[in-house]
Order: sequence, then structure tokens, then C-alpha cells
Amino acid sequence: MFQQFDSRTSPANAAPRLARLRAEMATEGIDAFLVPHSDEQQNEYLPADAERLSWLTGFTGSAGFCIVTGTSAVLFVDGRYTLQARNQCDPASFAFADLVSEGPAKWIGDNASDMRIGYDPWLMTMAQEKSFLAAAGKANARLVATENLVDRIWKDRPQRPSGNASIRDAALAGQDVAGKLAAITDKVLEAGADAVILSDPASVCWTLNIRGSDIAHIPVALSWALIPLEGKARIFIEGQKLDAATQAHLEAHCEIADPASLAADLRSFAEGRKIMADPALVNTAIRDAVVEGKGEIVERRDP
Repeated sequence: MFQQFDSRTSPANAAPRLARLRAEMATEGIDAFLVPHSDEQQNEYLPADAERLSWLTGFTGSAGFCIVTGTSAVLFVDGRYTLQARNQCDPASFAFADLVSEGPAKWIGDNASDMRIGYDPWLMTMAQEKSFLAAAGKANARLVATENLVDRIWKDRPQRPSGNASIRDAALAGQDVAGKLAAITDKVLEAGADAVILSDPASVCWTLNIRGSDIAHIPVALSWALIPLEGKARIFIEGQKLDAATQAHLEAHCEIADPASLAADLRSFAEGRKIMADPALVNTAIRDAVVEGKGEIVERRDP
């Protein structure tokens, strides 16, 4: 069975959408643009506003990647989706490649000679960046951080989800919030850091004993958390997701901030501090905010 989500994408849409994307690429002076199946938090299953790959290509699987150049577009999928991709996507608009054996980074190393390759830093993890930088170096290409060019042309893009968050009782969660925060700060101390940024919504919800409804069938609230050794933790979550009880529950343990302020708050917080971050989960935009704030990233697994 094909993985599906509510979508108005059809193969016939691909050519005009690619043409508009290529026009934006030309405006930015880039030769290729990376379109991953991911959001800012590396969720496998995405909210509708993050389904950029599906909107552009028609492919609705849970793993994929597209590289668009001025004259070609390559869609990478793994073995689960080989037939699905060919059935859902316009073969006149896309070439197909294996996500595992051929991979986007390998393609860049082999085919992107002297190219300027645009990407959205909110969608690329620190670990992915290392792989792409190595491939770009092999091809004498350059990675160029840009705003998301797909978002520019996606005129009817859905709103960011705002599902209600709820409290998960400590008796069901297995431990209260204070105990979980203490265990996490112990890991931060062991790493020689001053704070940790949690980018995985499942980790944030587990830590603060909340659940959410932002992604179908997955009980998470899209959010980030900054947990320092000293001072209150901070959760970055839209206020409209919180009823009075959930807001009071969170305020007992942390400050509440809007996700739109995440990068600016990290810049303000970072100076002179070491911030622990999982390179497989934390994107390069967050890393850059810490560095711009004169802080240092300590790479460790999500605690």
C-alpha cells in the first residue's frame, strides 16, 4: 500500500512547479537546490506544511530526496518505494535513483562539478552537512544556505499545525518532570556543557510529560527545548496549543517561548557557553545561531 496524505499533487503539476523553482534558483544564482523529505526537526512523518518533496514531485513516501538542477531533477528513494515513485511521479520530469546505494551526496560528488548548491539550513542536520561538504569538495562545488525556495513558490502551503497539547500524568509517564530534567542535566554536566538543545519533539514531550496532536498518528507537539545547568529550562511551542492547565503545568518547570524566537534566543543565550546538541537531529540553522552568539557546540547524542 502506498503511503498517502491529503494532497492535491499530481504528476501533471511537476513540470510547471519545477519551472518556477528553477526561476527562483536563477534569481539566487544557484545551480542546484536540495529538497529533502524532512522538516526542521527531522520527523519521519511530516506535518502537511513540511511536505515539500511531495508537493514538488508527487511522491508521498516517508523517505526521499530530490536534487533539482537547471536542466534535470533526480528523485532518490529507497527500495520500499521504487515502484511507488515511478507510479506517482512524472517520468519526463524526474530521473530516479536509489537513496541508499547512489545517494544525494554521492550524486553531488560525481555530477555537481563547480556548482553552487542551495539548501535550507533548517532542513539539514549537522551530520548531513559533513557528508554534503565532503561531496561538494570532491566536485569543487559549494554549498549555499538560502531560504527555502520551494516555500516561495508554494502559494497554498498549509499552515503550521496547532494541535492541542495535553499533560501526561507522571504516574503514566513513569517519572515526574523534575526527575527527568535532573537526569538530563547530569548528562549535560558529563559532556562538559552548560546546556542542551532538544530538537526531537518526542524527547521534548517525554521530558516535560506532555503529548500532542500535530502529526497524524504520532502523539507529539512540535517543539524544542533548551535545558541549562543553571536556571529554568525553556520550551519553544506555540501558545495556542496550550490550554490553561497545560500552560500551568509547563510554567511550573520552564519558560514558554514561541518557536519563531528560537534562533534569536539561542544567539542571546550562547555567549561563552557550550551547548550540547545531537548532530543527527539538530539542524545547521540552530548550530549557526549558537556560533553567531559566540557559543560552542558540543556534539553528543540526544540525552
